[in-house]
Parts: sequence; C-alpha cells; structure tokens
Amino acid sequence: MLSSDDGGPTRLTVAPLTRDDGKEIFEIVGQLEGMAAAGAARLSQAEREGVIQAMAVANDQLRDVGTNGSADRMRFFELDSAFHKACVAEAGSPRLRRLHNAVKPQAERYIRLYVTALLDQIAVSVEEHEALLEEIRAGDPERAHRAMFLNWRNAGLRLDGIIASLGEQGSW
Repeated sequence: MLSSDDGGPTRLTVAPLTRDDGKEIFEIVGQLEGMAAAGAARLSQAEREGVIQAMAVANDQLRDVGTNGSADRMRFFELDSAFHKACVAEAGSPRLRRLHNAVKPQAERYIRLYVTALLDQIAVSVEEHEALLEEIRAGDPERAHRAMFLNWRNAGLRLDGIIASLGEQGSW
C-alpha cells in the first residue's frame, strides 16, 4: 500500500495482519481447496490413489517433523504447503487452479505467522489431514470438501488466537 500523509514523499506500508482478514482468507482458501478435495473424491479409485499418495507423502514427512523433536518452521511451511498444493494440482480444474493461484498468496503472510507460532500444533494438522485423506479414499466428495474446509477453518481459529494475543498492529 502506498501512503503519503503530509504531501511528502510516498512511502510503502504493509497492511497489518488482522483477525477478521485472517479468518476470511483462510475460509476462502478452505472453500477453494475443499472444491479440489471434492474433485479428488470424485476421481476413479486408481486416480484417487495417485492424489492420496502425493498428499500422504507430504503429510508423513510433516508428521516426522512434528515428532522428531527438531521442528523447523520452514520445513513445516513447505510440507503443509506441499500437502495442500498436491490436492489442488492433482484434482482441481484449470479454473479452480487459477483462482487458487490468485487467492492463496494473500494467505501466505498469515500462514507464515501460523507455522511460526504453532510448531507445537503440527500433530493437530497431521490428524486433520489424515481425516481428509480418508474421505478422499472413501470417494465421498461432500465429506472431503468439509474435511478440507474444516482444516482451514480450524487453522483460522488457531491463528485468530495468535493474533488476539499479539495484537493487530503488525509490530511484532
């Protein structure tokens, strides 16, 4: 955002991370990725297994990061992103992928805050991912959509607690 309060030179400012914005962007991404998860559940069993495999590899590595005692923020971010990206890339329509690519970057600052503050919550994310994989495996589009959306909504609620405790000023 560009600003000039006093008619002087324009300077670049960064919008603060707010509770409402964080919850909203996580819900939007959750709906888009939920649509991809529903699409994955509609695939043939052989095609579903391919999507599940791509997602499960990232989730298994994420579980390892959370249990080996050396949780790494960057690795958590990369693996969680890989899990979600695999679903969209493998099962999302071209339009859905374009929409996702337009919206997901808006969530990245929030996701980075989330993984920085919630390294101790990796197991919760892994469990939510497992529930999603089961719904895709079962071929249930509605439940797969809901499981993906709940993963994002729950993350948004956890993020909301972080921002509430740190404040919305962006000074932290």
